[in-house]
Amino acid sequence: MDTDRTIWSDGAVVVRAGRITEVGHRPTITKRHGDVKTLGGPECLVTPGFVNAHQHLTGDRLVRSCIPDNLVAEEAIF
Repeated sequence: MDTDRTIWSDGAVVVRAGRITEVGHRPTITKRHGDVKTLGGPECLVTPGFVNAHQHLTGDRLVRSCIPDNLVAEEAIF
């Protein structure tokens, strides 16, 4: 998407020095930036970076010190 939240079905993203510098219609971008390396293709999708915030705390030493080791299975599910 660009700043107007346009979804480009035939789009391109220009990245220079690790920063997105331009997004738009692929033919226009290709004409303007023909000297750059092309990655992907028509079967690819560009998405924002995702951060995996999923965490299991039961193996953490601090948390383990708070949980009794002799819990029955029904109590251990939390």
